[in-house]
Amino acid sequence: MARIDSRENDAYVLPHAHLLWLATGLFFLRVAGQAIQEWLPQAWLLPATAFQGSSVPYEVLLALQVVLLLLMVRGARFVAIPDNLRAPISLAKQKFFMTLSLVYMSGSLARILIGLTVRDAHTWFSTWIPAGFHLVLASYALVFCHWLRSAAGPKPAKAKS
Repeated sequence: MARIDSRENDAYVLPHAHLLWLATGLFFLRVAGQAIQEWLPQAWLLPATAFQGSSVPYEVLLALQVVLLLLMVRGARFVAIPDNLRAPISLAKQKFFMTLSLVYMSGSLARILIGLTVRDAHTWFSTWIPAGFHLVLASYALVFCHWLRSAAGPKPAKAKS
């Protein structure tokens, strides 16, 4: 694959990388907090049940979270190193991933809105730590998609009619 001149993209790299590292760090704290409460409970942390938003067994959830954290670290590292920029992915793929990210963010916001407004909603809607961290994950996805779009370089000017 042909490389893109990283100097053209420096303005995009740092803000995106910082936001991706921030989201990764926040998600790590959530995973670590739940692990601490599962294995060495601390009075200063919320109970382990506050971190669990579903009926997925904790061991399965933890394995999925570790895989997700590894992918997040890989993505943040990739964005943080300008020399990693390669020819951008197709516009169709960029739009597909951005659409998925927007749907994920919309669903995450809807979950919180339902939890706040529907009195008898299922407890899944009002487990605030998982719900909040779905916003963090959706934000990570949106920032990464924006970086992909930014890394593609300037958009061609539209012809005037």
